[in-house]
Amino acid sequence: ATTYQTTETYESDKQQDNSFNQYLLIPEWRTTLNLMPTHTLTLGVGGRTEAVKRDDFHTNPKFQSYYLYGQYDAFFGEDINMILGLRYDHHSEYASQLSPKASVFYQLLSFLSIKGSMGMGFKAPDFRQLYFDFFNSQVGYNVMGYNVVSTRLPELQQEGLITNIHIPIAEHTDKLQAERSISYNIGIEYKPISNLSLSTGFFRNDITNLIDTRRIASRVNNGLVFSYYNADAVFTQGVEFQLQWQWKDLLRISSGYQLLYAKDKKATEAFKNNEVFARDPQTLETIRLEEKDYFGLFNRSRHMANIKIFYQIPDWNFDMNTRITYRSTFGQFDSNGNTYLDELDTFVPSYFILDIVANQTLFQDWALSIGIDNVLNYTYPSALPNIPGRIFYSRLSYSF
Repeated sequence: ATTYQTTETYESDKQQDNSFNQYLLIPEWRTTLNLMPTHTLTLGVGGRTEAVKRDDFHTNPKFQSYYLYGQYDAFFGEDINMILGLRYDHHSEYASQLSPKASVFYQLLSFLSIKGSMGMGFKAPDFRQLYFDFFNSQVGYNVMGYNVVSTRLPELQQEGLITNIHIPIAEHTDKLQAERSISYNIGIEYKPISNLSLSTGFFRNDITNLIDTRRIASRVNNGLVFSYYNADAVFTQGVEFQLQWQWKDLLRISSGYQLLYAKDKKATEAFKNNEVFARDPQTLETIRLEEKDYFGLFNRSRHMANIKIFYQIPDWNFDMNTRITYRSTFGQFDSNGNTYLDELDTFVPSYFILDIVANQTLFQDWALSIGIDNVLNYTYPSALPNIPGRIFYSRLSYSF
């Protein structure tokens, strides 16, 4: 059981106060049965009660859910491991869900292993996606929970703050549905030497009622209003690579890359049947779009990568972390009015973020940290208000 309370005050052209009060209770009972030396059965039952009071919430929501689960973990010899799992969720606001999962790991050779899994998933909307009522006065955008739109957006319209409504308010009068998914994964890990490993994985997720964000209206002074919605049937698929290398106890480098295709199945079919049109920004003529012109879901980059470098000098009790993340271009909303994200829309350019932190232990009990986030000072306020620019920070701690 836990509770968390905070009050925040923002000082800018005008003062803005926010209070937050969350209560969370998760009782759970779990037992493990050793059926055989290499066969284990885990059983559990639990519940979750969560309540939030927050200034930028439209109401004071409370959710309750209960769950049962079981997992069978078995080793067959030294090379094969199989896990079978089953979970049942009962939610106070959403239909019950049964989620099975199966996975297999096979050590094919001493330096090569293969693993695969298949499972079903369930995800109910959280409080933020349902009841959020937030306005960023510095950047000038709103984020509204699904249940808030039908009352809050007309209020802003009456106040003269809305210039255009892109998604009819009537589309927010039903219920935001819970996500359901079926996922498939297969991966290979290659370890030619003890300090070097390379792994790759292929994945496919078929999702019903994906909870996603979209622009629903425009404010005065070019501000935007965002909310949440259910994408009826979508898929995400792609490939992931991970590389890890370590040199003695001094240097460790890890990197990762993901290629992602995330698309709406109905939209894919519409483009394939040449049913989608858009205005060419160069010629201003309305043209028929082809299947290759469909980019996919909003806020998804086709390419993402990262590099992490950890360096330490044990004799000096000193270490340093460097992290570089890359995100390729992506679209936040439909800019040409055909409701889809296509190659003629406006995209957020690709970017890099560089973070560095150094840690020094002093007199055994004291630790000093000095860091810089976003060293390159990348900003894009209109599209990425969550990236504030270069941040310097330090921390001094004492352990006893």
